[in-house]
Amino acid sequence: MRKTLIALSVLGFGVASIAEVSLPTAAGAQEVKGPKITWRMSLWGKRRAFTEAPEYTSKVINEKTGGNFNIKLYYGQQISKSKENLDGISVGAFEMASFCAAYHPGKNAPLNVLDLPFLPIPNLDVQLKVHDAIYNHPASTKALAKWNAKIYMSMMLPQYEYMGRGKPPASVADFKGKRLRALGGMGRAAKAIGAVPTTMPASETYTALQRGTVDAIGFPYTYTFAAYKLDEIADWYTTNMSLGSVNCPIVFNQDSYDALPAQYKKLLEDVKAGSYAAQQAAYAAKDKINIAKWNAKIYMSMMLPQYEYMGRGTPPASVADFKGKRLRALGGMGRAAKAIGAVPTTMPASETYTALQRGTVDAIGFPYTYTFAAYKLDEIADWYTTNMSLGSVNCPIVFNQDSYDALPAQYKKLLDDVKAGSYAAQAAAYAAKDKINIAKWAANPKLTAVKIPEAEMAAFRKIAGAPLWKKWVQENEGKIPAQELLDIVLKTAKGG
Repeated sequence: MRKTLIALSVLGFGVASIAEVSLPTAAGAQEVKGPKITWRMSLWGKRRAFTEAPEYTSKVINEKTGGNFNIKLYYGQQISKSKENLDGISVGAFEMASFCAAYHPGKNAPLNVLDLPFLPIPNLDVQLKVHDAIYNHPASTKALAKWNAKIYMSMMLPQYEYMGRGKPPASVADFKGKRLRALGGMGRAAKAIGAVPTTMPASETYTALQRGTVDAIGFPYTYTFAAYKLDEIADWYTTNMSLGSVNCPIVFNQDSYDALPAQYKKLLEDVKAGSYAAQQAAYAAKDKINIAKWNAKIYMSMMLPQYEYMGRGTPPASVADFKGKRLRALGGMGRAAKAIGAVPTTMPASETYTALQRGTVDAIGFPYTYTFAAYKLDEIADWYTTNMSLGSVNCPIVFNQDSYDALPAQYKKLLDDVKAGSYAAQAAAYAAKDKINIAKWAANPKLTAVKIPEAEMAAFRKIAGAPLWKKWVQENEGKIPAQELLDIVLKTAKGG
């Protein structure tokens, strides 16, 4: 479904522009000699555009010192929680970390000026100069000295926007009463328009938005929305509020820094420009991908056959035999699996072979028959079902809306004209694979075809069909026309 783009020009200073940058490299650089030293850096989340600065720093420092000065990056809060990184630095638990000043404003008051809303900072180049000016101010140095910390550089973040669920806001007034994840000065701005600001680490935002704990998440535009997969569950996002940003410096433990030889300190300074360039280039690349993905027009469905299960162990003889089984079951099929006492799990198709082989799951739900063969599950499985017809997963082909709009009329018509042939080609390909696979499986004495008795399937559909449809409607009513959409599916499927 195409996300709704909201432009609220009444608040806008313009979206931060990020230029494509040619990155400096370490190729052919003179090796810096020195002692063997290993530093650990505490980070949260996974590698993403935000962390390309320390990734670059670590890589180039390692290369230029021949591996003697090694900065190891620890993601996912492995060595410290995100809100405790400054505390860890203060006691020397690790030598290097990033933290966001808005997580604990009382610990770093001078830095909080950078988190004020609607500062006239039009792009990341200006932001870099502003951050450096504040980080180098004596008040900032003094505040960080209390935590035995030395600021190295800013892990710059683009301007913040909101991404949320429910009815898209058409004006600033529509934010009144909304629960917003809004940090620092952006929280104060949210409160000023009648919204309810809240703070939470980035790692908790997906669950909070999915469960309705908040109505919208304030995040740097665009990469963070995609990095934390909010774009997979959101209904809308703003594009021009330019709410401000949050400053997240990289800091060193002061004692560890003081102990470095002079040539290593100089090298850290020398690689800064390249680190900033790497980060800006990463943001620009992600913006290009995300904006194209969100601004999409559905073209046609890449149809998938009905799902069945293929598994290892004793073949199920009835629906009851699935109780307690760990099943790869996506979307509504996962809910259906849970309704019969199974344990549903999700995983990418590329991981299914290993999961089934190692016993992480008991069976894999896949489109019948081609996918089982495509991922070679039929080489390690003991059984497969043939008549459960569990449902399917919809996978549309989409166009970038702007690219489609720019096409001449005859090309648009041609795209529509070839749809029927495309669908026919896909159906023929499935039929050809079914013929091959069913014959091959029938000749394999170690692979059992399972047909669940129709009476049991009827009972299964009774508890995992209409009741789950109704529940889906209840969960989504008010956000989308859920009942209307379900009615369209049922009516169309019956030939209406």
